[in-house]
Amino acid sequence: RSSASWSFPLFVLACQPTQPVAIEGCSASPLACQASAEDEAGGALGLMQFKSGHASSQQGTNTAEASSGRNEVDARARERLLEARGLGSGREVGHPWDIDCAEHETLCAAPFNCQNLTSEQVKSWKTRVATADGHSDLRTWCNAVEHENGIAKLCIAKHDLKSNAQVTYDMQVKAGVGELDGSYCFLEGYCVDTEVTYNTTVEEAEALCDAKYGHENWTSVSNNVATEASLLHPFSFSLATGFHTRDLSKAFALLACAMGNYHCDVVYCRDTYCKNPHYVERYGHFLKEYGWV
Repeated sequence: RSSASWSFPLFVLACQPTQPVAIEGCSASPLACQASAEDEAGGALGLMQFKSGHASSQQGTNTAEASSGRNEVDARARERLLEARGLGSGREVGHPWDIDCAEHETLCAAPFNCQNLTSEQVKSWKTRVATADGHSDLRTWCNAVEHENGIAKLCIAKHDLKSNAQVTYDMQVKAGVGELDGSYCFLEGYCVDTEVTYNTTVEEAEALCDAKYGHENWTSVSNNVATEASLLHPFSFSLATGFHTRDLSKAFALLACAMGNYHCDVVYCRDTYCKNPHYVERYGHFLKEYGWV
């Protein structure tokens, strides 16, 4: 949806997360454990602030401060989620279309040709990611340079879906979003998908997106859909416990269709998370709950 890859993308890693510390009793990735600890700390801070208030006015002030602390934690989780999906805040700062082709050979070659990308084209993705004639816009990966050696190079350019699956898995787990991508795989039914194969093309993936999500739905989605969904449903995901409903996972799936990596995500999921006992135990129930099996 990377995502899964979940995958879901615009699109350049705005910042590198600080090195997390080991947290006793947490079985998720270090970054996810750290985020969970921050989340719990925010809630504990709110409770202490509330108990410390004596007058109603003071209680109101403390509650507001606690809410602000919780919002900051939620914002950090949201930022990390979007960055790992190529949707970080760095999109507004950098100018990825002014690209160094000596450093980014894959993105300067077909089908991306990022050296010819204009700022107007980048701005147009704020209203519609897919092309005007209703196809996946592969040039959106020009703004996801952190995925150049994974999804862009391996899955789209070289059509090596199998190699991309492992490379993207290692990258996403290291980035601390393994729980999000893992839950995405089960929520969107990728773990039981039998239509996508290692040979599925972008064009064939578009047809699968039409059948699963509806042509108009994925071709009309903007690159703001994930941000908007995360703001509308702020408690529907956690770096430590993944996506809790399809409110956000479906948004990333629609983006995957619009960006041309839907088939990449399905194989990415099936080859990694769907076979991992940890993710199966945590998120396997979604397959039945959402009618995929």
